[in-house]
Amino acid sequence: LLEGEYPLASSLYISKANVTIRGMGAGTVLKRATSSSDLISLANQPNIHIRDLCVDGNKDSFTENLTNISTKGLYAVINNCIVRNAAYIGIRIELYDLGTRIHNCIIRDCTSGIYESSPGNSTAGERATEVHNCIFEGCSDRAMFLFESFYSVTGNKFSKCNKGFAANWQKAQKNNNVSNVIMGNIFNETKIPIYSPLYDDGLIVHGNNIVMNDTNETAISLSSPQNIISNNIVRGLCRRGI
Repeated sequence: LLEGEYPLASSLYISKANVTIRGMGAGTVLKRATSSSDLISLANQPNIHIRDLCVDGNKDSFTENLTNISTKGLYAVINNCIVRNAAYIGIRIELYDLGTRIHNCIIRDCTSGIYESSPGNSTAGERATEVHNCIFEGCSDRAMFLFESFYSVTGNKFSKCNKGFAANWQKAQKNNNVSNVIMGNIFNETKIPIYSPLYDDGLIVHGNNIVMNDTNETAISLSSPQNIISNNIVRGLCRRGI
């Protein structure tokens, strides 16, 4: 797609395998002009790629619980994209996805940045979700929420979000040799950087840099003792470091 704004008056549904939608960078903008739930929807097919473009949820005009991109795919890739202005979710991962890769993206001004609505498929011992080198800015709820998948969250930057990374229901990972890794991320002006509201056995939280500015909050808050927390830096004002 060339540079320009492309209003989407209906959901863009990609139902075939081995399809790539590629723009020319931030100047290629796919903008919501419909109240369809998912602006771009990736079917349960392998190797669908979205790259080098901007997906704008137009939340000033569409205020319902709407999603910019949803994926049910196998080895789906979202790379070098700007995902912004979603009234609800920037990228939703669902229905036992396998091998989703979200790399080098900017996810900005969404209620939730990345939200996994069901467990990732890890029966083959592969990571269900990998999020690397992304920037999360201005997420009013959670920048990232992963639900019982096997994931790698590395090298990301979180800024001005209410909550940074959240994990939930990780007990199933005991049946698999793949560890869940939260490593080398930067959290700044994020109220609750790393937390888990429920079971979270088997997390590796390593080498993260966290700047706090809320005396009521904890920087790393996990609900299980069966995790590894190492070499993290916590600075600023907080209730507790860990």
